[in-house]
Amino acid sequence: MGFVSAPLLLVSSSLLLREWRFQAISSCRSKSSCGGSHFRQGGEGPLQGRTRRTCSSALRRHTAAAAALIGLIWGFCPGRHRRAIANAADSVDLGGTSTGSKQYDEDKTPRLLYFKERLNFKDLRLTLTFPARKLEVNELLPLAVFTGGFATEASEYTQLAESMASGGCAVLRYDVPASNSANDDTLVASLRSLLDFVESDPMLQRIFVTNRVLLVGHSRGGKLSSLVAGVDERVAGVCLLDPVDNTIWAPLGPGFPSATDALRSLPFLRPQRQVPVAIVGAGTGGDCAPAMSNYHQFFAAAPSPAWLVVIPAAGHAQFMDRDGLGLIERAICGDGGAPDDTVQATAVTVCLAWAELIFGPLQPDNDRSRSLEVAAARVEVNSSTRLTSVAAAGGWAEMMSVAVGTTARVTADRLLQQGLEIESFVKL
Repeated sequence: MGFVSAPLLLVSSSLLLREWRFQAISSCRSKSSCGGSHFRQGGEGPLQGRTRRTCSSALRRHTAAAAALIGLIWGFCPGRHRRAIANAADSVDLGGTSTGSKQYDEDKTPRLLYFKERLNFKDLRLTLTFPARKLEVNELLPLAVFTGGFATEASEYTQLAESMASGGCAVLRYDVPASNSANDDTLVASLRSLLDFVESDPMLQRIFVTNRVLLVGHSRGGKLSSLVAGVDERVAGVCLLDPVDNTIWAPLGPGFPSATDALRSLPFLRPQRQVPVAIVGAGTGGDCAPAMSNYHQFFAAAPSPAWLVVIPAAGHAQFMDRDGLGLIERAICGDGGAPDDTVQATAVTVCLAWAELIFGPLQPDNDRSRSLEVAAARVEVNSSTRLTSVAAAGGWAEMMSVAVGTTARVTADRLLQQGLEIESFVKL
């Protein structure tokens, strides 16, 4: 099959599977046994009482039929594309995933442990991915709210969300209708409205930390996360994946403020609470992340403490799933020389480290007595992290500087020990 036709078939097949999934979900919601505005995919977990067997059965029937049809079409496609559809179908029904034990695929690869929940809020389509484990008494799960890039959908960041959830941090993704034609101010308002929903929803309050969240954003989503961080006290930190500020396609002007200006103003807009900034930059962002607007500018503007991890050979779109509609963005932006696993692992590791910095240990069996100072002393001598020391911006207290510096050192050294090619810079 030709180079052009295979990606097009991948996109059309993914859309077909997505449509059949939507039909199954809609059918379930129309039945009284699946009442409520929340829809659950998967087995038992923290959100007990929201799952109904009729919904799971309907999803399995629709998914099986769709998979059979797509399987006939894709018999002529390369093996990696067929595996992509199989993985997509598997993500629909998580009923086989059990809390407290690992599940394995046929090739003995451990599956990620997570659950999914579909939610509706106004005109936003939400996907909540969270750890599949029982909670301790009075325990609340940390929550990251993820915003994708321009002309993307939440489904294109499934791998990242599932990996973060398996690491102990829940991820809420969302889609805004007609977001491509909306200006930044409109999308900032949508994100803040979503934070209102998160903080006020009774079900979410019982399970998640809802009054303090980590914002994670890719590309334009990194810009929007930065803008919201400057005006919303509920933002406890940000993790930006190859963020992009104003460009020639969206120049500075009414409705399109500068995210780097917002970062510079953080100590003055929010003097009572520091907002630690972590950035993962793609070294080969190209035209999709021009130098005048890319991660370098965000790191330069971010007040201390801040952390920048650069993947020299990463492409701008490699933070997205390779399968499905992510192929389009990759065709436009191009891939770097780094393997996808390297880019994804780095992004997930950095964001999870930032979540742990903000919320504390993400897993119940972590040694809570281990201090960041002890960890820093252990790796200080052999650390590969480069430090950039600057004066504290805007009179902010330096109470988090040691914690941020230690988190960066420990995480960067762990990534380097795993053979990942990165560069790490810390601003204290």
